[in-house]
Amino acid sequence: MKKQLHTKKGTGKAIAELLGVSEQTVSKAIRGKSDTTTAKKIRLIAIRNYGAVEIEL
Repeated sequence: MKKQLHTKKGTGKAIAELLGVSEQTVSKAIRGKSDTTTAKKIRLIAIRNYGAVEIEL
C-alpha cells in the first residue's frame, strides 16, 4: 500500500518557509514521492507540529 499524509490547507507553505525549501519539495514529501533525509524531516514536522495524519491509498 502507498502511504501519504493528509494535512490542513497551508501546511505545505508553512513547512516550506520554515525549512527554506520549495513548496514542490514539501508536496513530494507529503505525497510520498520522495524519500530523502529532507523528506523524512518534512513528514516528521508535519505530523508532530501540524497534526498531519498518515493515510494508506
